[in-house]
Amino acid sequence: MMGPNPPAMGAPVMRVLSALAALLVPAAPAAADCLGGDHLGRGVVVTFENGDRTTLRRLADGAIEVEERRAGEGAAMRYRSAFGVYFFEEVELDEDGAPVPGTRLEVLYPQDPLTLPPPAPGIVWSGRTTNRFADGQERAEIATVRFLEGEPLEIGGCSYRTVAAELRYDWGKAGGLTLRYDYLIDLGAAVIRSNRFDGSALRETRPVRLAPARK
Repeated sequence: MMGPNPPAMGAPVMRVLSALAALLVPAAPAAADCLGGDHLGRGVVVTFENGDRTTLRRLADGAIEVEERRAGEGAAMRYRSAFGVYFFEEVELDEDGAPVPGTRLEVLYPQDPLTLPPPAPGIVWSGRTTNRFADGQERAEIATVRFLEGEPLEIGGCSYRTVAAELRYDWGKAGGLTLRYDYLIDLGAAVIRSNRFDGSALRETRPVRLAPARK
């Protein structure tokens, strides 16, 4: 996934333009019934205005698992990521939650994705990555992630501090994909706000509820 100004061949580019200290450790929101980073172990379910649901869960290695289910559909997509922003694995799930054979995709980064820079305003990471499909085919891309100042996100009477994340995946002549996320500092994971494939209409969404996962 790429940026509008792809870097030259070679090592990824990282520019740190502001201090990270205040953002590295998620803190609990002020209200007692608001969700924080301690809820990610069991999981947090994000419900969107159109009825779609996303479950965010912190795995043992620190990765964030993202499971997306569209309203009215039994099948789902499951991703593994760093911070819910740098995605490095995806697979389709059937109605029973089992991986569908032949749908797994790996995204290979030039470094361990769990070591990529934490979200903080002013940080930009860009590098060449490779999509490796289940049949062994590969597609090169450039991924660019830009972090900006975010507006507080009000959900269910809770106010969550955010860092805006703009993701660009560039596939050369095949086009690309642009997404926007809100990284919730207090939660330690990101929720999607919009996506657009080149040449297609912008699709926007809004989270309306955060709740602990039941299992």
